Amino acid sequence: MVRVPNMPLSYACHHDVWPTYPPPTPTVFSAQSTHMRWMVIMPANRMLGWLALMYFPLNNEVTVAAYRTGEGTISLWQVYQATPELKQRLLPSGLWTPRLRSRKDSETGSMKDLGTGSTKESGTGSMKDSETGLKKDSGTGSMKDSETGLMKDSGTGLMKDSPSSRWERAKSEVLTARGEETISRDMTHGRLEMVEGDPLLRRRDLTGFHLRCTTLSAPPRMILEPLPGGGTVGVKGILGSVFQHLQEVTNFTSTCRPTRDGQWGGLKDGRWTGMVGDIVNDFADIAVASLDVTFQRGGAVDFLLPVVHTEYKMVVKRPTNDDRVWAAYTEEFEGEVWQVLFVLTPTLILALYLSSFVAVEERMSLSEAFTAVTGALCGQSTDIELKTAPSRLVFLVILQLQVLLQSYYTCVLVSSLALGPPLPTIASVADVQRHPGLELGFVRGSSITEYFKNSADPAYQRVWQSSADESLPASRQEAMARVLQDSYVFLDAVSYLRDNHGQDCRLAILPLAYFPSLSAFAVRKGSPLVPLFNHLILQMRSTGLLSRWERRFSPVLPDCSHVESEAIRLATVATPFLMLGVAMLSSLLCLLGERTIRRRWASEGMRKG
Repeated sequence: MVRVPNMPLSYACHHDVWPTYPPPTPTVFSAQSTHMRWMVIMPANRMLGWLALMYFPLNNEVTVAAYRTGEGTISLWQVYQATPELKQRLLPSGLWTPRLRSRKDSETGSMKDLGTGSTKESGTGSMKDSETGLKKDSGTGSMKDSETGLMKDSGTGLMKDSPSSRWERAKSEVLTARGEETISRDMTHGRLEMVEGDPLLRRRDLTGFHLRCTTLSAPPRMILEPLPGGGTVGVKGILGSVFQHLQEVTNFTSTCRPTRDGQWGGLKDGRWTGMVGDIVNDFADIAVASLDVTFQRGGAVDFLLPVVHTEYKMVVKRPTNDDRVWAAYTEEFEGEVWQVLFVLTPTLILALYLSSFVAVEERMSLSEAFTAVTGALCGQSTDIELKTAPSRLVFLVILQLQVLLQSYYTCVLVSSLALGPPLPTIASVADVQRHPGLELGFVRGSSITEYFKNSADPAYQRVWQSSADESLPASRQEAMARVLQDSYVFLDAVSYLRDNHGQDCRLAILPLAYFPSLSAFAVRKGSPLVPLFNHLILQMRSTGLLSRWERRFSPVLPDCSHVESEAIRLATVATPFLMLGVAMLSSLLCLLGERTIRRRWASEGMRKG
């Protein structure tokens, strides 16, 4: 049945359609009338047997009106089945009580107000019907009740009572136990008393209906525990608790398995992958995971009410001093600064050398100019006497450059050694795209693929075009391994990064968030479970159950401040010691070479003399 609001009630059939019991298998609802609300009218003593011959799906809009000949009141019922194979469930829905008419109307109209409108029917016909009905009800009708498995509290015992007695008993036993309330309304021809609320939301007992669920591990939202045999898993965590609560309240059974390809669900070459593909291809009835609600997925499956909010951030490896043993004393200057120094130093050496060609002053050699300039840049003075204005001006420029370089270099070096190296200078996806040494990635088949693909932002389009499907990681575990090993930037849900890797001080989650979205369970298209499950999810949110489960399963994040101010280790300062050792060894080799050369020159001079 398809529910259409504000449609009139239509009378599907009357008891005259089936004059004998048991009736033939009926075709009650025609194809062109499935979009209407139906009312099925039948005798109360034949109600159970007749209903057993029909299938009432979970989302049907049928109201059963049960009358007893000779009585004016009519009891109203809701009937449903989770599947044709499962037993029917009856729920009391309301009571119609007609108004009493005047004596004059009674005399002219016989007993129309108390019966069904016919004197014959309220006379002989009523006796015959009552006799055969009671006999059948106590015999075959009772058997039918036990076979179809109708509710015991609304079964044969209630059918033998008067409609008003049945309604009062149902209110005291059934409705009170379910926490339901009734409303009444006085109308022109009688009084209608009904259960308040949507009839579809009252059908909470799925009578053991079996749901096949597909899922994906994503702690703490979804925690999977392997079960013995068959590759099935138990679900825990925040969303696992939601699913277990739905199962307890609505009385269904389930079998959960991890999705076959380990993906969330994306459209590739016209076919759905991941959990969405499991539902579309009839391998599962429901996806129990934080699936992002996207336009593309909404065309293949139906989403329940959002359970959690999801946004995405980038995670990178936090740089440490161990990662730059050979560059700890050169990273303080950017590459452009080193290039300027390499060009400026020869220029200053040449300028100082040329300034010595003034007549009043002795000329210096290029080696002396080189020693004076490099010594001055390192904070050392020179014993060369500078008497002219050009040479003094050049040397003054060299000293000013030395003060500037040494001040900046010392400050950055001290802070770098004490606090560790800074994070990469990236703040957005566009920065990652421009960085030559970084690569951006996300899980293959996730909703991020759709976000980048359909975005109008040029930076996002460049990411989509440069991300080959084969190069993307197939799982979160693979992506995080690449982050720790390579210069890799991983974009994923904040909840996963914070709750699973927030304890790892080797990683740093960048602050800028992307693609805020709502996440929910997904079911097959047109599933009758949507109204019921949505109602229960709304109750969980309003009663604080979801907040309690989030606090229960969210881990406490550690303090990583010790990583930012750790003590300097030997590996960090190994580079200058190695350079000093190399310089000492080079000076000794030079000394030995000079002594050898001078001895040769001395011996050759003595021979010539």
